[in-house]
Amino acid sequence: MEESTRSASPKVEVIIVGVFFLIFTFWAFKKCSNTRTQFIEKEQREKQYKAEQDSINRMLQAKRRQDSLSAQGASASRQPSSGESLSRLYVTIAGLKMRKSPELNAEVIEELPLFDEVFYLNEVTAFTQEINLGKAMANEPWVKIQTRRGRAGWVFGAGVNYYKKKNPYAD
Repeated sequence: MEESTRSASPKVEVIIVGVFFLIFTFWAFKKCSNTRTQFIEKEQREKQYKAEQDSINRMLQAKRRQDSLSAQGASASRQPSSGESLSRLYVTIAGLKMRKSPELNAEVIEELPLFDEVFYLNEVTAFTQEINLGKAMANEPWVKIQTRRGRAGWVFGAGVNYYKKKNPYAD
């Protein structure tokens, strides 16, 4: 009887070690998968941040260009000539209101649909305004744009971007 117990003991040990190895293997795969997912999410956040920074830098460069033209005596409210190329922007907030002047109580000219293509007219207000977008507050200047139909007006800066993407803070 003692001999049958001895021969069963190594088998039980092998089974226990095997189960431990399987559990460890499943844990390791899950841990690696979670780490990879976190790495991918971090990369996506960094790309989005860089794209937003690029967009802000482009708008600032355009503002500086417009300021230098104004300093040289160019009219601040001029319309671009037919040969002049305009920067393309996209509406990032569904139902973005284009207004006659850069203020919230100004007359609404048109409501723009999400991802509508508009053109930046090289005018940005010198001031910023804080507006609640629904999920967050945004403190941005007003930007003068022209629609594809030729209508010009002012929109809140957080409502347009150089990239076709929805503003994550808007309702």
